[in-house]
Amino acid sequence: MHTVDATGLQCPGPIALLKEEMEKVEPNGIMEITSSDMGFYRDVESWCNVTGNTLIKKSKKDGVIVAQIMKSQNNDGFSISSNGDDKTIVVFSDDLDKALA
Repeated sequence: MHTVDATGLQCPGPIALLKEEMEKVEPNGIMEITSSDMGFYRDVESWCNVTGNTLIKKSKKDGVIVAQIMKSQNNDGFSISSNGDDKTIVVFSDDLDKALA
């Protein structure tokens, strides 16, 4: 099992690290990632749905989220599917530029 510690990182750090580290995992391999960013609890499930990877389990205890993810057979890690909720939200903010800098 590939283990990743993303505690202390704020959004989008945990998801970015998840994507980066998932590239090191073989298809059908399992990654366990921990995060202290409370938004990660929902984000990890959405990321798995978008990329075609399988969220095995996730838990939240004492301010730490632990998720186990199985990498899909699809080597590029992305899957395109539609469940009828094809919507996009675009947010423009000067604060985002400051945060990314």
